[in-house]
Amino acid sequence: MEQGVHMTPEVAADFCFVVADSSLESFGILPDDLLFGRSTSDFEDKKLMALEIGGAVVLRKVWISDDMAILVPGNMHEEAIVCPVSDHDDVRVVGVVTASRRSY
Repeated sequence: MEQGVHMTPEVAADFCFVVADSSLESFGILPDDLLFGRSTSDFEDKKLMALEIGGAVVLRKVWISDDMAILVPGNMHEEAIVCPVSDHDDVRVVGVVTASRRSY
């Protein structure tokens, strides 16, 4: 059976993720939830963002302090990453999560 997503006008998105595991539960996001996002190349404070780190796209909550971005994982067993806001060669910003839909 093919499953589709009905996009309503209030959910404009450049990309969509299906959450594969429970690693984002501390952010209130459950497995199989749909996350929609818009593309950007800049960090956004206090937002859940899609980031490419070490060749993999991951989701991290971003906190900006002074000129540093703190990339906080949803899984408390992983460490946060700290990098400069303006010069972050090891981290590529893919986009910011703008909406989510719970999958039942």
